Amino acid sequence: MSTSSVVASLLVLCKTSIAIGIYLAVSTNLRYQVVAGIMEQRVLDPLFLDGHLYPSKFCHGLGSFVVRTTNTFVGSAIMIDYLKYVGQFLL
Repeated sequence: MSTSSVVASLLVLCKTSIAIGIYLAVSTNLRYQVVAGIMEQRVLDPLFLDGHLYPSKFCHGLGSFVVRTTNTFVGSAIMIDYLKYVGQFLL
């Protein structure tokens, strides 16, 4: 490999790392705040822990698992689309 190709590949690697860092700093934090603050605290807690619908810690735990797992899959899909979009401009 020539020196210029090594420098070019390092430049692409640095740009990709910065793009992933920006995604993690912005999108992941916002999605977590929505899940923890809105979905769990404002929706699941009143429904299952305060006894409005069905007072059950099991149902609360199951709902929390579903919301967090969905958040993981949605975040992965968004990250793939984001990297495809950013990849158009990195190369």
